[in-house]
Parts: sequence; C-alpha cells; structure tokens
Amino acid sequence: MKNKFLAIICTLAVCFSFAANLNVFCAENINDIIISEHLTKENFLSLPSEKLVEDFEYYFKTMKENSPFFNATKRHIPDLEKQFEEYKKKISESNSNFEQLHLIDEFANKFLGHNGVIWDNCSYMANFFENMMLNRKTWSKALEKDPLTQRNTDLYNYFRWNEAIQFRDLESEGTTENVETRIIEPNKIAYMKVKSFSTCNIGPHDEKIISDFFEETKNCDNIIIDITGNGGGSSSYVNYFAPLLKHNFEISSYALFKMGDNEGYFNEIQPIDKLPEFKNLNLEDKKELTHFAKRVQLILTANNPIKGKVWLLIDNRVFSASEIFTILCKSSKEVTLVGKATAGDGIGIDPIYIILPNSKVTIRYSITYGLNEDGSCNAECGTKPDIMSPDGEDPLTTCLKAIRKQSDT
Repeated sequence: MKNKFLAIICTLAVCFSFAANLNVFCAENINDIIISEHLTKENFLSLPSEKLVEDFEYYFKTMKENSPFFNATKRHIPDLEKQFEEYKKKISESNSNFEQLHLIDEFANKFLGHNGVIWDNCSYMANFFENMMLNRKTWSKALEKDPLTQRNTDLYNYFRWNEAIQFRDLESEGTTENVETRIIEPNKIAYMKVKSFSTCNIGPHDEKIISDFFEETKNCDNIIIDITGNGGGSSSYVNYFAPLLKHNFEISSYALFKMGDNEGYFNEIQPIDKLPEFKNLNLEDKKELTHFAKRVQLILTANNPIKGKVWLLIDNRVFSASEIFTILCKSSKEVTLVGKATAGDGIGIDPIYIILPNSKVTIRYSITYGLNEDGSCNAECGTKPDIMSPDGEDPLTTCLKAIRKQSDT
C-alpha cells in the first residue's frame, strides 16, 4: 500500500496540484570561464546599463500580463509601480552587472509565490523538464536554446554565492543533522524535527531515520512532527511520512491562473466564470484571472500506520514542498496543526521560467493561484493551524500544553 501512497503524492506534485522547489546548482567549468575571460562581478555580462533596464522592463511587463498574483501583491505593496520606477533608476545608474541583476532579483521577490533569478543549474533543469509531464519540454527547449542562458545564470549564481560562502556544489549539502528525533516522555510523547525537504536530503539516510522513528514510536500516544523553519525543497520527501496517515482520503484543489502567454500548460481547464463560489475568495483578484482547473486526488495510506495522535508544528517559514505536507495533513483530518500560519504556495504546478532577452538570465514566477478550502489565496494566507501559538511562545511549547491538557481530561 505504501507504494500507492508514493505514486499518488508524485502525481500531486508533478501533474498539477502542488508546487515543488528545486535547489540544485553546479559549478562545472565556471572557474575556468572566469579566469580565461577575465570576468568580474562588474563585467561578466558585457552589457551596458540600458540593456539591463530593458530586461527589467520586460520582466515587469511579463508579470503584469501573466502573473496571477499581480493584484494580490499590490494589495501588500500599494506603491509597486512606484517601486518599479525606483528600481529601474538604480539599475540605470549602476555600473555593475552583478548589482543590476541583484536589483532585478530583489524586486522579483516582492511578488507572492516562487520568484527570483533561479539558483538551479540550467542543464540540470533542462534534463529534469525533459522527463516531466505536460508541456515542460517547452521549458526545456527554452533553457537550451541559447548557451548564454546557462552560462550567465550560472555566473550570476557563482558571484552571489561567493558573497556569503566559499563556493561549493549544493548537491553535497545534505547532512546527518537534517532529521532530529527524541523521546520526550517514554510511550507518551515522541518528537521529530525535519529542517528541510531539500533534494540533497532525499535518500536512504533520511529515509532510514524517519522509518526507524515510526517503527520505534508506532505505539506511542503522541507523535510530534516539527517542520517549523522548513522552507521546502522537493515534494518527493513527503513520501517518507506515509505511516502518519491512518485512512484513505480525497483532496480537492483549485488552481486559478491568467492565461496570458501560459496557454498550453494546463489540461481540463474551465473559464473563470464557472468557478464555484467561495466564502473568502478575493473578487478583485478573480477579475484579473481567466481560467481555473480542479483536481480530485485519492490518497492511499500505508499498511502499518502509527497508532498515536499526530501533531504537526508549523510557522510562517513553511513554504512550497513543506506546505504540500501541511496541506496533506490538514486535509486528512487526522493531524492537529499547531503554531502559526504558513507561508503557503503549495497548490499549483511548478513555476514558469522567463529568459531575460539581453542578459539571458533565467527568472521564475508562480503561475497558479491556489485556493485554500475557504477560497483564500494559499500563497497569501498560507495554512492556518488548528491551535495558534500565542505571541512569544514556540509551537512545541504550545503543543506540549495541548497534550497535557488532553491527558488531564
């Protein structure tokens, strides 16, 4: 049965309903290029300021025409257009290619969802998309069309990473400390902290720690899973948690989008005027969206689920792939969520990639406006906990109080 659980979650992540975030970057030949071509942070693109301004204008126009979050972002940043003009001025006045791209990246991250210049190695992504479903082969071809796309993106990321750390291949970043487990009270309370769902941590090491923990605690009264601070990674990591869920259940999800240049990325779409009514759907956002897609997925659980009550600790840093896990737990009705509302953006497909016309650097943005059950925007509102932690109190303390209160009744 576990294999069926794995297949269903992969379907959720790849086909439609949840966004995954890749975090792989390789340094192959970058040092050789920098040395042989005498490149610096200031000149590595060999482009004048006006060309970077054109790239920035192209990016903003693309977001206006295609991003489902343009109106929602303006709700949080009312002077977004004014800030765009301010950033454009800074880019125009700068003589550093690195600083100019950094300003574009900084502005892009003001939008809701997955945004910014990619950290991923372009060759890796091209191969990844070539093997994916739907129309990701189109993205693959876009990434491979111009060799400067890989070169310039990788150079930007090289200089960016060198700002803070000695450059290294992020694929070697997985550590034995990603998963921490302990028994808080024998037979009563067991605890597991998972810091990241990064692709670097997918493999036998983490899988064994988690599997052994579930086997050891299968008869424990309370299982606490702590994903506070977990910014996501790969949705495939979610499969390790199959024993947490005791019953099969369905997940219904709605993703809204603005057609724009995004035609062909969805199957079984419907016009937005056929969308059912939702209590908390923002009608101003709906006005700028054109279509939606609905998916109903059956989640089949493991043969040997744990017997105790499950608690999931969350906070405002839970995002993307870790939000997938949060939504899964919430939808099961079997897991109690404790902490603060998440950062969301766990409903939709993987981000779209834009290649800036002059610099050829690749930048991404989310194209699906995922709805929570009440119609609120998942990328804006996240997932709310069942038990909210008071200000100044960490989710684990809140959870332990709830467990003890439950034991006293």
